[in-house]
Amino acid sequence: MKMLLLYLGIFLTSLVKYAAAVAMALAIRHPYLGFLVCTAGGFLGSFGTVYGGRQLQLWWRKRRGPKDARRRFTRVNRMMVWLRTHGGFTLIAFLSPLILSLPIGCALSMTFIHSRKRIVLGMWISVLFWSLLLFGVQALGIEMVYQE
Repeated sequence: MKMLLLYLGIFLTSLVKYAAAVAMALAIRHPYLGFLVCTAGGFLGSFGTVYGGRQLQLWWRKRRGPKDARRRFTRVNRMMVWLRTHGGFTLIAFLSPLILSLPIGCALSMTFIHSRKRIVLGMWISVLFWSLLLFGVQALGIEMVYQE
C-alpha cells in the first residue's frame, strides 16, 4: 500500500513537474516501474494541458476583460521573438520536461503552433526521450553494480 501511494504521488507530480517526478522515481531505485509511471504521467499531463488548456485560456480572457489595442514591445515579447527565431517549437518541446514544466511548455507551444496533435506528439516524443535517457542510465548503472 505504501509503494502504491508513493507511485501515485510520483504520477501526480509528473503531470505538472516532470523533473521533480523523475528525481523522486530515481531515488526509489526501481528504474523500470519509475519509467512507466513518469512517462505515463508526462503523456497525460501534456495531453490534458493541450486539450484542456483552451477552456482555461477562454476563462482567463473573460476574467481579464478586453485587451488594449496598442502593441507594446516588452521584454517578454523580445524573449518570445528570440525563442521563435532560435528554435521555436522544437526547442520548447525539448526543454519542457526538464527545465520548463509541461503545462508551461504546452502553453508556449500553443502560441507558435495551432495544431494540437503536433504539440502533443512533440511533447510525447520529448518525454519519451528524457525518460529513456534518464531511466536507462540508472538501469545500466544498477546492472553494472550487480555484475561486480
